[in-house]
Amino acid sequence: MLITKCDLCTQEIAEKKSAFVAGTGPMFSGHVFELCSSCGEPIRRFLEKNKLIEKEKKASKTKK
Repeated sequence: MLITKCDLCTQEIAEKKSAFVAGTGPMFSGHVFELCSSCGEPIRRFLEKNKLIEKEKKASKTKK
């Protein structure tokens, strides 16, 4: 069993979907850090604020 821990706070990341992956340099080279959702939240907010990534759009189900 693979146990993933946050590289910042060393908290165990239960679901891979809740992890935030940040890295430097080209993809698959350089340093890659896996962060839990609480440690990765400030990074995500900074990227959204500076329009470097788009906010996730939630699928809304509307009945007509």
